[in-house]
Amino acid sequence: MVSKKVVIKFINGLHMRPAADLVAACRPFDADSSMLANGLKLNLKSVLGVIGAQIQHDDEVELVCSGPQENEAMAALLHVINTER
Repeated sequence: MVSKKVVIKFINGLHMRPAADLVAACRPFDADSSMLANGLKLNLKSVLGVIGAQIQHDDEVELVCSGPQENEAMAALLHVINTER
């Protein structure tokens, strides 16, 4: 299992487009990917779950990946978090 705390820098928080980008980034990998935010554990393979958490700009979340391709999944998620604006 790998985990990483990050601060959401999307100006409008995790709305539809960045949430969909996160889900698309982790889907190809053989790993369970989740996000801990606002007291919830969110499945990062569900766009509606991510949007429903109402994560805002400057909120801190924790990304968690576990499975055979956990490192690759984490790298893909961090790429989206760090480049999407």
